[in-house]
Formats: sequence, C-alpha cells, structure tokens
Amino acid sequence: MSHRPAPLFAHLLGALALAGGLFGGLFGEPAPSREDVAGALRPRVAALPLGDDTRTLYAAARYQPRWETTEAQVALYRALAGAPEEGLPPALVHAGRLAYLAGRLAALNDAPVPDDGPDPRAAVLAEADLLLTDGLLRYADALLGRRVVPDSLYPDQWHAAPRADTALVLLHRAVRAGDADAALDALDALRPRHPEYAALRRALARLRAAEPYWAPIPDGAPLHVGERSIRVPHLRGRLAALGYLAADVNGWAAPEPFRFDSLLAGALARFQADGELPADSVLTPEVTRRLNRDHAEVVAAVEMNLERWRWLPDHLGDFHVLANLPAYELTVRNVAARGGWRDTLRMPAAIGLADAGSWTTPVLSDSITTVVFDPTWYVPSSIAAASLLPMARADSTALTRQGFRVYRGGVPVDPRLVPWDSVSVDEFSFVQRPGRGNPLGRLKFVMPNAHAVLIHDTNKPGHFARADRAVSTGCVQASDAPALARLLLGVVNRWPAGEVDAWMARWGERAVPLARPVPVHFVYFTAWPEADGRLRLYDDVYGHDAVLAAALGLPFGTAGDQAAEAG
Repeated sequence: MSHRPAPLFAHLLGALALAGGLFGGLFGEPAPSREDVAGALRPRVAALPLGDDTRTLYAAARYQPRWETTEAQVALYRALAGAPEEGLPPALVHAGRLAYLAGRLAALNDAPVPDDGPDPRAAVLAEADLLLTDGLLRYADALLGRRVVPDSLYPDQWHAAPRADTALVLLHRAVRAGDADAALDALDALRPRHPEYAALRRALARLRAAEPYWAPIPDGAPLHVGERSIRVPHLRGRLAALGYLAADVNGWAAPEPFRFDSLLAGALARFQADGELPADSVLTPEVTRRLNRDHAEVVAAVEMNLERWRWLPDHLGDFHVLANLPAYELTVRNVAARGGWRDTLRMPAAIGLADAGSWTTPVLSDSITTVVFDPTWYVPSSIAAASLLPMARADSTALTRQGFRVYRGGVPVDPRLVPWDSVSVDEFSFVQRPGRGNPLGRLKFVMPNAHAVLIHDTNKPGHFARADRAVSTGCVQASDAPALARLLLGVVNRWPAGEVDAWMARWGERAVPLARPVPVHFVYFTAWPEADGRLRLYDDVYGHDAVLAAALGLPFGTAGDQAAEAG
C-alpha cells in the first residue's frame, strides 16, 4: 500500500520531515514525559468529539498514549492525509486539526518551558494521540462502508450482502498494542479490492487535477475534424479528464491547442457512442451539453460510487452476472488471466419503473439457480391490482383471451362468472400460461429471493430501443436472453453449442437446474470506469444519488439535466 499524502498535505509533511518528524522531532530537551502525556489524556477523552470505540479503547488502556514514536506518528498521519484519495473528506479523519497541532507544537517548542505548572506540550501531544487513533478508526469504518446505513437510506431497496469485518478486528487489536505497522496493514486490507474501485480512485485524481481547467465548453455551430476553434482546448481537456483521451487535462498544453485533430475526433466518437449518440466526431450542441456537466457534481458522483463499492461483498464470484441498473446493462463476467474481470457477455437491459416505488428494481446479491424455458407467469398481487383487475372489470373475457388462469383459494374459477366490481383482488391468484403474450418471454432465470425479482426475457423487444429503459415491474429484462442461457448452461452444465436453440425450437415449460448456482448482483453505479480508463456517467434514474449526496453533504443537483451517458 502506498500511503502517499493528498496534495493538500504534501507541503506540511515536507516541512515535518525537515523538522525530524510529526511530533517527537519538534522537541528540545527534555521532551514531555509519558506520564505528563498520560495525565493529559483522561480529561481530553471526555472533552473531544471522539467515537465510542476510541473512548472504550483508551479506558481499557488506562489512558496511556498509543503512538509513542515519531515513526509511528508520521506513518499514521500520512495514511490519514490520504483519505481524500478515497473520496473521503479530510475532516472525517481529523487531518486539519492534526496539521494545526503539529504547528502548535512547533511554536511551543520555540517558547521556554514553564518552570512551574504542566508542560503545555503534553496536552497537545495527548490530543494528537487521541486524534490519530480516532481518525484511524473512523477511516477504517469508512473503508468498510459504515459512514451511512444503506438499508436506512433506501428502505426495501438495498439488499447487498455485508462485507466481512475481519480486517477491522485486526486493526483494533493493532491499536490496542500501539503497533502502527500492523494497524496500517489492516487499514489497507479494508480497502475494496475490486478493480473498478481502484479505477475510480484514479479517475478521481484525474478529475481533481482537471479542476483549474474545467471551464464550460463554449456554444457554437457544429465543429468538425480539421477545423480550428477556441472550443478545442476545452474539449480536449474535458475528454482527457473523463478518460477518453490520453492527453494532459490542461487542453491548452497541446502543441496545436486549437486544432481539432484525428486523436481528439476518435475520443469524441467514443464518448458519443457511449451516450448512444451518432459517433460522427462532430461537436454538436447536444454533445456540448452532455460534456458541460458541473465539475463538483462529477467529482461528487465518483465519490458516491466509491462509497457504493464499499457496500458490496468483497468477492462477487469468479463467474458472475452483474446488472448495473442506471446503465440499463447486464454483463456476465469471469476472472481474467492477469487479474480483474473479462466481460464474457454484455447486453442492454430494462429495469423496474422509476415512478412506482413498489416496482423499482432493488439492489441485491443473489444467485441464479435454474433456467426455465417458456415460463409460466405467476402474477404478483401488486401487478394484478394495477393491471389485471381493471382489465377484468372492463371486459371479463379479456383474461381468458390473454391466457390467464384465475384461482380462488387454490381452486380454478371462470373469470366471466366473477363479479369483479365487488371483489378484492387479494382473494384471487392469476397465472398466465406460456405463450407469445407472456411478459416473461421465452426464458426466465430463477433467483430465489424474498423480493420476487429475477432476470427474464420479454415479449416487448421494443423496450431496448428506448433511451429510458426503466419500464418493467421490478425484474431485469435481458435483451438477448437466449445468449445468456447459452452461456450459463454452456459454462455451468456443459451444454454443447446449439442445445439451447434446439430447446427453444419447441414450446413447452421446462426447468433446467444449474449444476451450481451462479452469483448475480444488481448494482447501482452512476459512475463506471471501463477497462480502458473511460469514466461513464449515467442518469440517477431512481434518485439514489440525490439521497446519498444529502446524507454525505456532497454537492449534487439535477443529474438528469446533465448526464453524460445513459446506456
């Protein structure tokens, strides 16, 4: 792990190195005694804004300092100063206050030590010891995803499996022992190992470096390759900051800053393609609008999505299905030979409606256990109340014509004989037979969860031609369900090529259990780093970013007005 400090603190650490250390090297002789520092600790444990774990730890240690060597203090401070690289605020880990204390100690060291009364440096050292510990524990909690409680932010919408806290236990043990090296190793182990997390950290650093140059791209007529314009440096810097172009984020640093060259054209085409726009390398007003997203909001989006990676399980499965809801995309991934992930299959998807809370697709981790050909649809009561009951009241023969069977107490009934205007939908269950009118289409992928959501085909392929694909009643619709079945059954059940197509050539409901469950994750990432460094930004389709931004105190406006891509 590199504990390189954030740029904000680099100058301070340089000065401290020259002084001989963060705290110990600032003292003349004699330095404050351990007893003096310990005596100053007890009242400050009660007075300072510390976490409960910190107070408990010092009480158990009989209010003795934890970090007694200059090396330990400097190493811890360097780690805390790196919190902004994780998208975490310096104030969370007391970085600003610790910087102030270092300066205060330097000033006290230049003043004569009083002959009578306590050494004032002991009180500063006591506070620094406490804040180093408390900052370390807060940092650890943040890396473990404990800044907020997702289930509370998104009731009934967030069900990802919690992360293991083994490294946190090791960190607490190291703090009790005053072992800075072991504490920092445990802190490093708490950082998510997902390659997308590391890529988002790199994107965050790139975006922060681009801030001085992030001026809006001026409006103008469509700009083509080979032309010259004052807009070109702005465009070059923006595409470099978003990872679409290997260039300086200062677009004015190019040898010919105003020329719209072929490299810039290629980067713009990639940006357009990601946004489902014509990839013609023309800077149009619409492309300009999408690129002119506020810098603070883009940074906040990356910080929020770093936070979401900290909420996911540490291991997604060597072979797994990932559905990123804001991207309207489903991907099957397996471990690449050199680490990271290889996308084996990637396709557009549709998700639950955004304007109906009961039909939004939840975030969850589950497993696909069975592939069902020509599935029967067992209609959830919410859908029956919203769609089938009004249909039956308007025309009691409509249910039969569309292939529905109706049951009351498990006994089949003729829908034409039911007085639909005077009954409750809860008295009935509705089942639709396989067929071309069945909304599950030809395939469903069973996920045995309590939320009644799964992945399935659809009888409405037009869904995937839409930019807004939040159209389902909660499930994820796969645009190429047969390809998904071929891959899962081929990899897991060793089905030969062509077997799935042979099964689909004939109608009839058939369930095929997978030889082993395949992990599946419905996730919510509005900022996604591609393998080549591109940072793709998606609409906050369910408003989850707005909720998280408010909880974390981050700047965030109307994402839908300025989203860079959607798909």
